[in-house]
Amino acid sequence: AGGGTWAETLIRHLMSLNDSKRFQPSGGKMSFSDSVPSIQSNYLWVALCALAPHLSRIDAATRGGTVGQDGKTEGKGLYLDMVEKAWAFLNGTQTPTLRHLIEIFLVTTLLQNPLLLQTTLTPLLRTPSRPTLTASYIIIGGFVIKKVLLEYQGQNKGEDTMPNEMREVVWGVWSAILAYLPSNYGHVRGVAQYLFYTLYDTMIPYLTAGGKHSWPVQWYQNTYVHLKENNDYKRMFVKMDEYFRIYDPIKMTTLK
Repeated sequence: AGGGTWAETLIRHLMSLNDSKRFQPSGGKMSFSDSVPSIQSNYLWVALCALAPHLSRIDAATRGGTVGQDGKTEGKGLYLDMVEKAWAFLNGTQTPTLRHLIEIFLVTTLLQNPLLLQTTLTPLLRTPSRPTLTASYIIIGGFVIKKVLLEYQGQNKGEDTMPNEMREVVWGVWSAILAYLPSNYGHVRGVAQYLFYTLYDTMIPYLTAGGKHSWPVQWYQNTYVHLKENNDYKRMFVKMDEYFRIYDPIKMTTLK
């Protein structure tokens, strides 16, 4: 998938099929998971997920749409176009399986340029949406910033060398996710609480940068201890650990 024209044509064609009548349920309503349009759409997004890890490289070989250090678009090429279309399809009414595949596609593509979170995901997290959509946003954002944090810490042996623009992106997603800790919807609240709990140790070096005894840091610590010591959360987190162990977009989009 390192070539230019043919690979771009293939990806654009596959993405455009989502708008064709063949892949759309009748009446614009969500189809059953075992219906023909639903199965076809699943296979279509499996193909897109397999191509997703190569998206930015294909883009660089063609028109080179990139995102600058401020997270703003500097020319809309294949990469940005496909990411925008994927967000649009995720925001539609989709089956759980199809929504999961689109999440994988978005995580895989956003990991190639996490700065894009600032202009795509963070505004969505700050806007009230359907609970299923909100849960998807939290999962996508949480997975991407976790990978980013682990990558920087792994490369620099724990030293804080993260660029300021990346720090702002990570902090923007993290703080937006925190707003859903007390959500009225169980699956939204559960995902937000789990990601807070699992990301806490990774985020704490950045949280304490402004002073270990500041009230925000004390709030983080108190919330973490509450989640850690509560038996109800422990049981829920065991189940979610298994889900996130299986849910690895990097492995899922690797053809081995």
